[in-house]
Amino acid sequence: MKVNYHTHCYFCDGKGHPEEYVLEAISRGFSVLGFSSHAPIKEINDWTLTESNLPDYISSINELKVKYGKEIKIYLGLEIDYYPDENRVEKFKKFNLDYSIGSVHMVKPDGFNTYFSVDESDSTFAKVLNDVFGSIEAFSREYYKTLRALILQGGFNILGHLDLIRKFNKGNKYFNENEPWYREDVLKTLDLLKSRDIIVEVNTGALSRGVNDVPYPSPWILKECFNRGIKVCLNSDVHAPNNIECYFNEAKQIIKDCGYTQLHTPFEIIDL
Repeated sequence: MKVNYHTHCYFCDGKGHPEEYVLEAISRGFSVLGFSSHAPIKEINDWTLTESNLPDYISSINELKVKYGKEIKIYLGLEIDYYPDENRVEKFKKFNLDYSIGSVHMVKPDGFNTYFSVDESDSTFAKVLNDVFGSIEAFSREYYKTLRALILQGGFNILGHLDLIRKFNKGNKYFNENEPWYREDVLKTLDLLKSRDIIVEVNTGALSRGVNDVPYPSPWILKECFNRGIKVCLNSDVHAPNNIECYFNEAKQIIKDCGYTQLHTPFEIIDL
């Protein structure tokens, strides 16, 4: 059974009309496709929905549900970023979403009025690291602190790309994941997750975009998720139709090697 709940199209930072993704999913034998465009944020940007095109996105997905309902199950979702002063998951519930993904793409350290990107580009990451935080430990700790605040706020179904802070860390460019301070912060986050009904996604998006060679989260983190009884799903975080199942077979093997025998989604349990 093939499913994907992390799908971006031209309404946000993906390429192609939603229908192109549906047709690609059907051609590859998918049973479920969930759309999860980035929810609008306060700042002007080029990667999220806007308040003005959000209604068009919702109507487009709902129309596809009807048009292709006999061939594939389609779900309407949003990927929602965390803001400390606003429960954004609650804000978007009025649009009758089927599910939501909670993610952290930006951080705002104490003393700053600006949000800084975690994953925009390697050059931006390096600039934020050097100009704002001064050390990768400080940058990473702010990321996981924000992620834990998102988890505590809750209300969403799936936690997106748990260790996004390592997106540009291929070849240990910025840090080694065996550093005690890093492992401590990750395990603290997992201990918080284990008491909540939130699914952690195994996300292959960085592989399809060529910026990393291991899915999120790293295998050692995934093994720690298994040890804590944390449920996982498999998503491609797709931004172009042809990458809808990029690295799925390899990722499934990693998941099984960590001890899992099932995947959990907001609506299905899938045997591996």
